[in-house]
Amino acid sequence: MKLWISGEVDSYVGDYFRHAMLEVEQLVNGKLLTNNYGNGIAEWDIIFIITEEGGKETFKYSKKNRSTDIRMPLDYPLFLNSDIGTRKNLMLEALDRSLDKLSEMSINGVSWQALKSDMLSLKQ
Repeated sequence: MKLWISGEVDSYVGDYFRHAMLEVEQLVNGKLLTNNYGNGIAEWDIIFIITEEGGKETFKYSKKNRSTDIRMPLDYPLFLNSDIGTRKNLMLEALDRSLDKLSEMSINGVSWQALKSDMLSLKQ
């Protein structure tokens, strides 16, 4: 399994997003590469929405490609006015919520409990 993060972000938070996203992606992918959570998901793809307008949460899964298509809004004012540690935790919390939603979608072949436990251990 590999995590891929992108963003639909306001220009005011672009640099903040990029720095936090790179660190979170590296942190999570390091954990994903060293553990086996099953073969149900090969690509854990998520787009964070960080704009004043916000956005709609969506969760899609392709059984054929074993990939997700997730869009999750993050709290814009909080993200804008926080330090890097808080921004990373906002992303990690959203990733945790995405696992909750994905586990409700009857995706077979994923060790949800182990994955969630490992993701929670990454929060600062």
